[in-house]
Order: sequence, then structure tokens, then C-alpha cells
Amino acid sequence: MHPAELKRKVVNRLARASWLGLRDTVDAAREATRIRDLMGLVEALDFSEDDLEANRKLLAAAARLREPIGIVNWFLPYFQYAFYGGIHTILRFASGLLERHGVRSNFIIYDRPGASASEMKARLVEAFPALAAMPLVVLGAATDPVPDSDASVATFWTSAFVVMKNRNTKRKFYFVQDYEPLFYPASSRSALAEATYRFGMPAIVNTPGLRDVIEREFRLPAVAFTPATDPEIFHPPPRPRPRTPFRVFFYGRPETERNAFEIGLSALRRFQARNGDAVEVLVAGSSIPEAIRASAPGIRFMGLLPYRDTGDLYRSCHAGLALMLTRHPSYLPFELMSCAAVPVVNVNPANTWLLQHEKNALMVEPSPSLLSDALQSLAEGHDFRERLSQEGARLVRSFTWDDQIDRVLRFMNGGDAAR
Repeated sequence: MHPAELKRKVVNRLARASWLGLRDTVDAAREATRIRDLMGLVEALDFSEDDLEANRKLLAAAARLREPIGIVNWFLPYFQYAFYGGIHTILRFASGLLERHGVRSNFIIYDRPGASASEMKARLVEAFPALAAMPLVVLGAATDPVPDSDASVATFWTSAFVVMKNRNTKRKFYFVQDYEPLFYPASSRSALAEATYRFGMPAIVNTPGLRDVIEREFRLPAVAFTPATDPEIFHPPPRPRPRTPFRVFFYGRPETERNAFEIGLSALRRFQARNGDAVEVLVAGSSIPEAIRASAPGIRFMGLLPYRDTGDLYRSCHAGLALMLTRHPSYLPFELMSCAAVPVVNVNPANTWLLQHEKNALMVEPSPSLLSDALQSLAEGHDFRERLSQEGARLVRSFTWDDQIDRVLRFMNGGDAAR
């Protein structure tokens, strides 16, 4: 080998070894940071037998109460935007309880000591102006006092530890909107999240399917509510959609693993390649890396849309691909059906109370080929698609927030909540 060539190879190998060593150092530093952060969380959430015993006594006394609730403390995680997901539902309940029953609320941000109370309050009021007079408190430390209340409500698994230790309240509840241990692989986080269901706090559960899981696995007293949609935003199109091109929407969030972005995008690439210009495929919900967008040139990536724009988007689509791997359907199928679009979803036994295969949706195994085939059957079957669309829209029209709020308050006040 020529000496120059040998020298080049040696230099390249040394450079690669140096880079690998640097990468190992960076990876080790990141791993150390991850472990330190998790250790900090574990220490912050630690609890004792005395905490559990005090909590059990309070819950036993609460079960005998029959006086109506007048003030609720909602323990909220820090949030950036009040129009999406679980925080919007929590605030909707607080607003509905105030407007329909005169129940007042205190909002307690428990996990961000440096947050601005005025900024958090502004975000809250932007979504629900009726809550403008309700106090919002940012806890500076776990030992900071919180206002007295008739009821305290945990709203995320980490908040359940705070509420479990809280003793200046008459009742405690757990507002459960998903099976949160599945947000993580088997780990310290998943173990701590699961432990919260054994604290014994009566559960207010988002959807009957998830309620059944909570009751069966943890024997918690529980009431289910069925999400409704805002008819001003989510309603059927005023006139029939054009038959072509067939338009499908995908809720694409690669950073949220329970939404199975990789399976969905693989299905859509097959579907788009099979049909070409006869179909339009739209993806929204998150920013997608350029390299991933380039791998699907026939698909339009729209990023994160304002909440009030989503209704127009869904009304323009014939179908929506909505994948969810936890024990909750997510809100997307409700919103799609409200806009007379047909949901295509993965098999999930916890969601069959709502999504029924070939009646109001298509539910298939999470295979790109099978999901693509399901979309193809809707693209080719106009009458079939219209039947599913009409049945879905009819079903979700029967759900109203007023009914759900009234049912939940009956449960919280110790009364019977019809299943």
C-alpha cells in the first residue's frame, strides 16, 4: 500500500475512534443527567406509611359526607396551551360546574415553582372566560399551603402524590383521562404512575372503556364521562363533499409514541402510492423532521394547527386515520365523527363502546397494509363510506357536556351516577 494511502487510513481511523469516544462521553453525560432527573422525581414523590394512613382516614370520612361541594381545588400540571387535550377537558368541567351549579374552583399549579401565575391565568381564561374570577396559585414548594376546599382533584399521575398527602380538604378525587402507566416503558415512572391507582381516591374517568379498566384492575369507585364536542367547531359539512379526490387526515405526532406515527405514516405511503393524484393525504398535529417529510413526497404535512381551524380541516376530509395504543380512543375520533368523517383506527378492546367496526368506523390490526386496505375500501365504496359517516355523526350528537358535568357532580356529592 502506498505510504500516503496508509497514512490517510490511519488518520481516518483515529478520527473515527476519537468521534466514537466523544459520542460515548456525550451519551454517558446524557444518561447521567437522565438518571439524576429521575432520581429527583422519585425523591419528590416519595411517601410514607403515615401519608397513606392519613389519606385512608380522610377517604373513609369523605365516603360518609352528603353535604354538597362548593369549592374544588384542581391540581394542574404546567401547561402552555389550554385548548388541546386533557387540560381543556379539566377546565371545561370547572367552567361547567361554576355556570350550571355555582361550584367555585381554585387552580393550583403544583409542578413549576417559577411559573408566572398571571400568565397561567391568562391562558386559562383565554379558553374559558367564565373562570376569570377563580383564583390560580403556583406552588413554590411541596410544603406550601393550599386553600381549604370541599374537594381536591388530581389531574395527572404526578399530582396524585400531592393530593394524596393533602389534608386540608374534605374529599379527594382522581380525574383519570388515560391509562398513564402506558405512557412509559416498564420503569420507575410506570411503577409510580400505577401506584397512584392504589391510593383509593374515587375516579372521574374519561370514557366508559377506561372506567371499566380502572374498576376491574384497581377496584376504585369510579364514574365515567363521555366526551362531547363543541358544535360550533365540529359539525358536518353544509353540503356533500366532492367524491374526488378522496381526502384523508392523519393525526401525526412522532414525539408521542402512543399515537404510533411510524405505523400510520407507513400505511399512508402505501395508500398514496397506490392511488396517486386520486387521493390527498394530510398530516397535522406536530412538526415533522424534514428527512421524514422527504420520505413521503406525496403527503402534505401541515404542522400544528390552531384548535379552531381543525373543524374545517376534518369537514374537508372523507376519513381520518387515528391510532391510539393506550386504553382511550383520544378525542380525534369524536371530532372526526362530529364532522362526518370516518375514523380508521387500530384494534383496541377498551374503545369498542364507541368505535364499532363497519358500523361507524373501521377498526383493524396495526399493520400498514391492513390500514391502507381499510382506507382503500372507503375510497372505493361511496355508499359504504356514507353509511359509516352518518352513523358516526348520529352517535356523537347524543353526547353533551351538560349531561356529563351533571353526572360527575352527582358522583362527587356522594349520589348515584348512572352508568
